[in-house]
Amino acid sequence: MAKLVSGNSGALISQFAYHGNSDAIIHFSTESLPAEKLPPHVQTLLPPASNTSYQQPDSGADQAIQTLVQRGHPPAMLVLDSGFTSDGIFTAPQGFLRTLYAKTRAAGGLCLADEVQAGFGRLGEHFWGFQFDQVVPDIVTMGKSMGNGHPIAAVVTRPEIAQAIAKETGYFNTYGGNPVSCAAGLAVLNVIEKEGLQTNALQVGQYLIQKLASLHQAYPMLGEPHGAGLLLGIDVTKPDGSPDPLKANQIMNHMRERGVLIGTTGKGRNVLKIRPPIVFQQEHAEI
Repeated sequence: MAKLVSGNSGALISQFAYHGNSDAIIHFSTESLPAEKLPPHVQTLLPPASNTSYQQPDSGADQAIQTLVQRGHPPAMLVLDSGFTSDGIFTAPQGFLRTLYAKTRAAGGLCLADEVQAGFGRLGEHFWGFQFDQVVPDIVTMGKSMGNGHPIAAVVTRPEIAQAIAKETGYFNTYGGNPVSCAAGLAVLNVIEKEGLQTNALQVGQYLIQKLASLHQAYPMLGEPHGAGLLLGIDVTKPDGSPDPLKANQIMNHMRERGVLIGTTGKGRNVLKIRPPIVFQQEHAEI
């Protein structure tokens, strides 16, 4: 879609991204594919350093775009997970997405928000992760929580982009528009609204952040929580401040043995990934 509309062929991704594992999309997933094995049409830039900061002035966007142009692949798109889940879990700092979107569009590319993990109210303050920096993507992808376990995903884009696709190639999918899946998706939206689950994610997330932050004094290897709502990360570090993936893995497995599922993520594999269902209540946080 982005290649057809922009006429370009390159892609900009964050440094330790994950967007899928198909033959094409695996090239946008440096969590699974080492950076040195990326094809010439893909270039990385730096993710946020925290919820409130990123490497100035542009997280390496100018250099990344220049590299793609030199290789003969001007950017067709910038694709970012709005929760930066594989990069370590952050919300977009003020100015981060606006800067990257402006530079990508100036180079002729489109901007894609991958909301598969962060969307549908999980972040609490906003329904979509890209809203943290007041931007409007050209394309949004969504799935996972869209069906609450039922297999459904969707792509949303601007009318002129959809019209260009329809005119040039058309689109067909055997299961596209499946009425059962659409009914499941509508039911999920109704429950999120009627049960106030976005507000729940915000309030319980804030409570959980307070509880997790208080652990640092007793367990100095645990850093301050980052992310938002019910998508949170906690860095696990050695006394010298360097990442401690071994300890993070031990904590993850210790929790699993006690009936609590968390994961690890981040470039150093040292970030505890806390992502409970958005029906998670304060009483569950007490566990």
